[in-house]
Amino acid sequence: MEILILIKKQLKLLFSNRLIILAGIAVPVLLTYLFSNSIDASKKPCLYAADLSKSSYSAQFLQMLSSHKEITVVSTGKENILKKVDSQLIPMGLVIGKDFDNALLNNKPLPVEIIINFESTDSAVLKQVAATELSSLKKVAADSSYLSNKSGIPVNSLTSQVFNGMKSSSSSEINSSSSDTLAIKQEEMTQTLLGFLVMFIWFVIIQGFRTLIEERENNTYYRLLSTPTSYNRYLASKIAAAYLFGAFHILAVLLTGKYLLNLPVFEHLLPVILIFAVYIFLLTGISLPLSLLMKRHEDFTVTFAVIIIATGILGGSFFSLDTAPGYLVLLSKFTPEAWGEKLLKAVLFDNSSLTSQLVPLLALTAIALLFIGAAFAISSMSLRKKSYLVKS
Repeated sequence: MEILILIKKQLKLLFSNRLIILAGIAVPVLLTYLFSNSIDASKKPCLYAADLSKSSYSAQFLQMLSSHKEITVVSTGKENILKKVDSQLIPMGLVIGKDFDNALLNNKPLPVEIIINFESTDSAVLKQVAATELSSLKKVAADSSYLSNKSGIPVNSLTSQVFNGMKSSSSSEINSSSSDTLAIKQEEMTQTLLGFLVMFIWFVIIQGFRTLIEERENNTYYRLLSTPTSYNRYLASKIAAAYLFGAFHILAVLLTGKYLLNLPVFEHLLPVILIFAVYIFLLTGISLPLSLLMKRHEDFTVTFAVIIIATGILGGSFFSLDTAPGYLVLLSKFTPEAWGEKLLKAVLFDNSSLTSQLVPLLALTAIALLFIGAAFAISSMSLRKKSYLVKS
């Protein structure tokens, strides 16, 4: 009963600071919105295309692609496309293979290769444009070949007449795929929101331990030592309050993301709850012993700000680690943000089962317990030292 009263008092102190609550909810959501909309909507995605066929039909295909207002077609070589895609400088590339004309006129599989490294909104648009125009080209070629056999008119002459009089109808067909593009956009925004959330939630959790510094500075700490209240219970109440404060913020941010940004953050509710439950526990465990070592507010603020920002950058909260150098990927394995993002990505976006992630979840829980055990050991040593100084 005593510990519940202590937890209630701690929560009352935390929730009294409305500015911290508002900032903890607004910052990750606002950053997600700004980052997701920072690219100018008027900027057209570029489709890099390599024409190895150098035929009339491949040239016509590229011309049909270039007629689209939604994209910009850039002619280049296959090697350049492979290099840019591997470096993630472009969303995708298109390679028209040799013997394109023969395959088209004889209804054979077309030697058209789409080179893509990862799915994105731009790549979805580009693939849809390419598929639409390729389908139109195949239909024109098939119809022209049939009419040529019936009338004796050369097939090239017929196709030229059709292409000259044909107007692109691809805009309406692209619009019909807007739901697919929107789904990819929502997935990207959800990943961005979760990336910021796993970082900024740490700022929220450390607020639960700020009173440890305040008590040392205003000498409340020493008065607490003279009360019959167990200091271990008092410390446990701070852990519980910080944990509940962090859980409240995560729920508030996810609800804001769902209803304000229209993101599908609750599609896998149970795995998300369990992963965040372990992740908050991990951050709480890491923060507690560090807080006990701080003696001044200035040290507390600066130290945690440096740690959180550094681990957030290394952990991939601001940029993807897919293209990062090997040493950064290695360093990221020692950051809680990277593990939080990895678990959420595996379950939410890679269709991994929760049971497949039990080993890292249990490992993070064990690490949290280890840090909390260290915190209580530090606290016990400090109390014994104070008791020894008082007696002497």
